[in-house]
Amino acid sequence: MVNAAMIDAWHQRRGFGRADGERMYHIGYHFVILSDGSIQRGRPENLQGAHARYANDCIGICVVGDFSSSSNPRGRRGPVKPTPEQMKSLKYLLRYLFMKYPHLSAERIYRHRDTGSATDCPGDRFPYHDLKVQMAAWQAQQKSVTSDQ
Repeated sequence: MVNAAMIDAWHQRRGFGRADGERMYHIGYHFVILSDGSIQRGRPENLQGAHARYANDCIGICVVGDFSSSSNPRGRRGPVKPTPEQMKSLKYLLRYLFMKYPHLSAERIYRHRDTGSATDCPGDRFPYHDLKVQMAAWQAQQKSVTSDQ
């Protein structure tokens, strides 16, 4: 199963790397969400990412899988869409990041393919628009609760 350590090794072979003073991180993502919903940390949030050529100043989250109907039509490369556990963990992680970094918003959730990189990632079967709608609704609810206090 793909995990953060494997991605770190792949990215090391590609020449990615950034040190935080004590340790060298090769993994370009800040977080990795496995198919069972486990969230693994990649490089620390205070280190610039190496996950999207033109958007490495953003927090990078990898949802493990190939959700493209063209490159993974029958699921030979893993699940054809994110698992329910992955989506639950992704929403949890995004809520955590929105609370930690108030300048972040659902409007600023981008797919790898939206960053100018030549990729279809995460694929056409990733529920991107539903995710953005759900996270925007959660943020609006949080603002409403905060303003009522």
